[in-house]
Amino acid sequence: MQSLKAEGDKLANDQKWSDAAKKYKKATLIDDGSCSRTSGVLWSNLALCYDKLLDLDKYLEAAKRCVDADPYFIKGYRRLSKAYRLTYQFEKSMEVIEEGLKIDPTNIDLHADFMEIEHVIQNRKWFKEHLIKAPGEKPLLLGMSAELAEVTVKKYEASRPFFLALERSRLPPMSKKQDLSKFDNKLRPIIDAFFSGEFMVKWQCCDISEVPLKGVLKLEGYHPNNDSMPVITWMIKFFDCKYGGFECSPKLDPKYQLIMTEQQQVMLELVFVVRFLRELGVQLMDHLPELILLSTIANLAMRLHAMKLYKDSFQLRLLCADISLGVGSSLKNGAITKVGDALETNKKYVDAANIYIELCKDDVYEGDGTGEHPLSKALLHSHAATAFKRGLDYVSSEWQAIHSLKEDCSWKWTEPPSHSDGECNSLVNMMHMYQAAREAFFNGLFTDESHERMKNVSFVLTGLLAWADFLNEDYPLFGVEETQLMVKPRFRQKKRAADALQHAFMAPNAKVYHDRILQCRGNLTHQIFREGGVDKSAQSQANFVKNQKSVSKGMARMEMKKHNGTGFNYWKCGECGIRKIDKDMKQCPCKTECYCSKECQVKHWHSAHKRTCLWKREQKKSK
Repeated sequence: MQSLKAEGDKLANDQKWSDAAKKYKKATLIDDGSCSRTSGVLWSNLALCYDKLLDLDKYLEAAKRCVDADPYFIKGYRRLSKAYRLTYQFEKSMEVIEEGLKIDPTNIDLHADFMEIEHVIQNRKWFKEHLIKAPGEKPLLLGMSAELAEVTVKKYEASRPFFLALERSRLPPMSKKQDLSKFDNKLRPIIDAFFSGEFMVKWQCCDISEVPLKGVLKLEGYHPNNDSMPVITWMIKFFDCKYGGFECSPKLDPKYQLIMTEQQQVMLELVFVVRFLRELGVQLMDHLPELILLSTIANLAMRLHAMKLYKDSFQLRLLCADISLGVGSSLKNGAITKVGDALETNKKYVDAANIYIELCKDDVYEGDGTGEHPLSKALLHSHAATAFKRGLDYVSSEWQAIHSLKEDCSWKWTEPPSHSDGECNSLVNMMHMYQAAREAFFNGLFTDESHERMKNVSFVLTGLLAWADFLNEDYPLFGVEETQLMVKPRFRQKKRAADALQHAFMAPNAKVYHDRILQCRGNLTHQIFREGGVDKSAQSQANFVKNQKSVSKGMARMEMKKHNGTGFNYWKCGECGIRKIDKDMKQCPCKTECYCSKECQVKHWHSAHKRTCLWKREQKKSK
């Protein structure tokens, strides 16, 4: 027995818990019980191994046997108390500690455990319970009761009709993607309940004013048929911004953790948290500052976006905006702007543009409420112009660009586009739109009068901008020197060119705008030749559309880069954690990790990714 114990001790020191448990188990089978202390130590060591192996049932049984074998072994009481705590039997855990204190009333560790358990028991009295039900129909608004949703819709139906008409999903879209056949049989009832059925949530929210901590939100998810121990717990600590914002701590029941892949665990965590927020988002506003809660939801949306779950990210952006409307938050317009970004990511460009236009109808636009990323009507019209352009609706894009220039008359040409106070890149957006519209016209994609007029306007406009010093002469977009010759001599003076531009941009509609620009065209017939001639084949048009969407997406990323890149692909480096847009990152062939540099990729490969890379496994199988 002693030799088996010695072997087990050596294996435990090497953290080989499974092998050590086998040695201790054999030793307990041949133990005759003649020495209670030796028996107690054996069972205590065996309990430790089961603790490390996350086998809570065997851990609890071994801890009980330890106390039975040696009632005077204090460590046995501590092991048993911990086993009860891990299985959420806090009253029994307290009783065990009290029994231990009868043996050794002066034991410091037992007193510390007693105080900790007492605090936990008192704290759990403040937990609230809520049954998350599977909704029978699509909600009007997310994060609130049906009654509050009706009141909110009635309040904003005149000013936000398009936003309110956006479809809210009945369940998180990612919940529909789970195939139960891929889960262990023990897990299927759990996954079915959390992803599409009913489950119980016990939650607690604390508003704490201790620096740097600002608040704590604790969630526990239970299967409705078993509320003794949670399937998953999730805690988030909110800090002051200068201390890092917040940190999340998800934890799964060990018996489920052992039979789930890492991806399955992440999806269960996300579905659990998202479904809770979709139902009780507004209620949390009574316990947490609005900026903290909305920032948490926004960061969850960014996390889903990084996982390429774009529909889920969009629904969370809707949730954030709905909560803002429901409580009348000053951040509501900024939250709705992020909904437009998410619509663009989902390639719903017209819907996104309509969201931006709807926001511009406010007499006084509130921005995002924080002052960190000011949004003006000029910038919103510019966003709408970009969205229409990405959707190949050049007519609407042109008119939104004109609106943007009406709102902001600085018209400063910046390359790359600038977003400093008082400026936006409307002029740059307009010229890129004209370039795309001209190419579409030459490719035969559009042959109507509106697009032909836009083509003619684009040449004269370029010349006027150059004469007015609004356009960089070295910019090769249209050939500045050639287009300058198209302008009448009297508009070749800087002031007259600028006055003509302002007069045109203040036009009440697109036709008047076109007429005012074309009035500046001289009699000189100037033909711009295209290399290779005009190609109107179907394949040429298809290639143009594909290429133009790619170019537009790149421009939109550049436009939004100074606004946290919301709505576009931002990736987190697997080694250092820095976030960049996807074109600036290096991705592993397995598509699960990306890096900001070769150094980070090499370092992370040797430290962690080498053991989990799916691409490497496939390469080995193919060999």
